[in-house]
Amino acid sequence: MHYSEGTKVEEGMPFQVGSYKIKSGRTKHADKGSKTKFVIAVSNNIHQVPCLEAAEIVEEWTEEEKVAIKKKVAPKPEDQKAGEEGEKKEEAPAAEQPSTEQDFEIKHKKKSTTSGIDFDSASFALPPVDRASFLTLEQEMTKEDNRLLDWKKAKNDLETYSYNMRNNLDSYGSYEKYLEDGMRAEFLKNINETVEWLYGDGANAATADFTQRLEAFRTIGEPAASRYRYYSTVEEFFGIFEQAKKQIQEQLGSIAHLTDDQRKAVIEKAQVVEDFLIKVKTEFESKPRTQDPSFTTQDIENKL
Repeated sequence: MHYSEGTKVEEGMPFQVGSYKIKSGRTKHADKGSKTKFVIAVSNNIHQVPCLEAAEIVEEWTEEEKVAIKKKVAPKPEDQKAGEEGEKKEEAPAAEQPSTEQDFEIKHKKKSTTSGIDFDSASFALPPVDRASFLTLEQEMTKEDNRLLDWKKAKNDLETYSYNMRNNLDSYGSYEKYLEDGMRAEFLKNINETVEWLYGDGANAATADFTQRLEAFRTIGEPAASRYRYYSTVEEFFGIFEQAKKQIQEQLGSIAHLTDDQRKAVIEKAQVVEDFLIKVKTEFESKPRTQDPSFTTQDIENKL
């Protein structure tokens, strides 16, 4: 296949765009008087170059088949009514019919079969080897892109966490009271050194260096943040319970149809929650803010 005569082709481009060579095929049912058709399948590739997809030999022939003829079965005589009382006479046994030979008829059935033919084709699109090479290159580039994105994310995460933790642990910060002074001072020192390192020697450090520093910071910073969230919100639950307790007492006094057992059950459940909150409050009032609480806000919510 080539460009038509007179077509202007850019210098260096081949005039021929493709070639196809179909090998010899053989019929399988020539002895049956088969008729043969040659069929090919062609499609355009991404470069709009026709590509040979398949080459086949289709054979069609007619075969005779001997088919048994189904015999008709004679109908049984209907029962007859006997007498006015509607009694039925006994049916006399039918006489046996003499057996006959099975009859057959000849039917013609059309049959066909398809056989593939080997072929070679070539076009001036990208050869399979080159396509595989480009795919490998694309995968390597994607892997490198992901590596760079992971590196940027690890660096940004460390930088963000360092600034956030430094602001919260510094004087008048939210976490200042929730980390011991000595540990807080050492932690802030490490954070400041890391921030300087990020803009200096660590600007092009490996991803693992960023993640290791971040994990070390989280080991110290997250417990302090958790203590802050607990101690700064736990008092809200005491007020919520007092309001609920007041509503319970009012409803117990206004709902007349409650039995004594039902009233007792409600009071006991409220007492269980109150006893639990007394323990929480006692610890809250006595425990240093630099120590982890024995309870969590989820524990309190579950009780309420």
